[in-house]
Amino acid sequence: MVRSEPIRTYIEIGIAIGCFVGAVSVGINLLTEPESHRGEVGALIAALGGFYTVTFSLWTRYAQKPPTT
Repeated sequence: MVRSEPIRTYIEIGIAIGCFVGAVSVGINLLTEPESHRGEVGALIAALGGFYTVTFSLWTRYAQKPPTT
């Protein structure tokens, strides 16, 4: 394992958590506000897209590896 691989993994996990928290906060705002704005819906879609992209990247990288003994 290259030394920078764990750092990259931690950064991607941080990005995924940040996108998820951002999506939750925008979603709560959309549910509590009586009128939704197009920008807020776009922000929700962007945050969810970032979360799914990073999560899929992590999944494909580590789900394919055989367990080390």
